[in-house]
Amino acid sequence: MSRRVRFYHTIDIREGLTLPGRYDHRPFVNAYGFPDVRGKSVLDVGRASGFFSFHFERAGAQSVVAIDLPPDRQKNVVGLDQGDAGADVGRLDFFLPHALLKSAVKPLWLDVADISPETVGTGYDLAFVGSLLIHLADPMGVLSKVRKVMAPDGVCVIANPIGRAEHILSYVIRKPLATLVGTDSKTAWWLPNIACLKLMCLRAGFSRVELKTRNLPLRRRNGRSLVRHAVVHAWP
Repeated sequence: MSRRVRFYHTIDIREGLTLPGRYDHRPFVNAYGFPDVRGKSVLDVGRASGFFSFHFERAGAQSVVAIDLPPDRQKNVVGLDQGDAGADVGRLDFFLPHALLKSAVKPLWLDVADISPETVGTGYDLAFVGSLLIHLADPMGVLSKVRKVMAPDGVCVIANPIGRAEHILSYVIRKPLATLVGTDSKTAWWLPNIACLKLMCLRAGFSRVELKTRNLPLRRRNGRSLVRHAVVHAWP
């Protein structure tokens, strides 16, 4: 391997062997409020290094389909930070732990805008959209596509960055607002407040949405950047 693989997620392989990533989600898994996935089918929308895909598999999911953008499209697409993951080596940051874990997670190269019954199948009990909507020009369009491949009694767990000011104001401001991130950013589009994140789900056709976590503080491994997330659950 001519280049060093860079991991987005920190992933435990076995006792004494951990692959360090830019973000460590392990202390915060419970904050997502995932349902019991034993015997269930899961769609991981935007898998990156695969921490959550492997988490669902370890938790007993019957099947996990993990979507990511094809490598030949990653380098030139707004929304991918080339410093975050190993896209330059064919997304080995996912396939290396996949092999080490002897995982049965099914990787699928797909633009999330192309999610449909024909491309991913239907009947998913859980769909997970983690830290992705901020990178999409049309987040509600993608949420609508995800909803259409879910089981009628399934749940979609959505985590998205919430700006520091938006988080503080969310305790007193109920009006849905979203900020279009400035032109100096090459990786982000919309930054919604919590009320807007919930409304996005409803506008995408979900029948009900609940706030599960108001402040999930993800910090980069270098410690210099804190990215606050909110987590909502949405039902078809």
